[in-house]
Amino acid sequence: MRQLFQRHLESINIPGSGKASSYLRALDLLSEMLAHEPLGFPDCQDIWAVTSIKRLEELYETTNEQKHLGRSSIWIIRGIPRSYLQNGYCTAAIRAYQEFLIQHAYENDLLERYANFVGEAQALPKHLDRKLTVPKNLLDEWQGQEGKETLRTIKARFNQNVFRKITLENYQNACCITGNPLPQLLTASHIKPWAASKANEKLNPANGLCLAKTQDAAFDKGLITLDERLRVVLSKSIRDHMTVQSIKENFIRLEGKEITQPLRFPPSQTFLEYHRETIFVA
Repeated sequence: MRQLFQRHLESINIPGSGKASSYLRALDLLSEMLAHEPLGFPDCQDIWAVTSIKRLEELYETTNEQKHLGRSSIWIIRGIPRSYLQNGYCTAAIRAYQEFLIQHAYENDLLERYANFVGEAQALPKHLDRKLTVPKNLLDEWQGQEGKETLRTIKARFNQNVFRKITLENYQNACCITGNPLPQLLTASHIKPWAASKANEKLNPANGLCLAKTQDAAFDKGLITLDERLRVVLSKSIRDHMTVQSIKENFIRLEGKEITQPLRFPPSQTFLEYHRETIFVA
């Protein structure tokens, strides 16, 4: 679970910020503190084995108490930097770990439902509809953060992560136009934009394309689209720059190319028609 949490932190924080390493170190040190003095939490000495949100909340309260005791804390131990406890890194890390576990469980459930799903793409969103439960204390903190996320916006964010994983898997983790396989450069692009999609369209895999970021940006801005035979169509704006080498490499050479077929759910002609008529700038 530690590695999963590390990847999660690295994905949501600015590279080089040090937040991921600080939180991981804080929880590792908290495990050492608990090994020295459990304070009623012997089951949390290996904190990476703890997946109960309620139990972590109890640990959070105790850790917060020890934090405010300052130098009088029983967890002031030789060899363990006091700053991780007293400056709030441990409590912040517990909170981040709780949030990760909620997201991890929710997304894994949806991905398992997707893996076991048999049927048409348009029926999948209903099959993936699942209630998201967040303890009130955590939700209050989320709502208190910048942006004041509500349960609805949190669920939407989690669903977007699920859509990305479903789409990349559907296209075998490669751009369906260029074949680019680098996950850092891949985007799950909605054919009909997320904001314009109805609830039953947002998680529809037939509304998704796996695209490299350059092609995704062009598709999003209507500079490229796909025809009825799933071939790349270029806008006049791109063709006006066809002598530029980078345009040649990224677009001109791809004109008329048919996309790589997905494993399960091909792009919907209805969504593609919407893109050609509403997004594409001929």
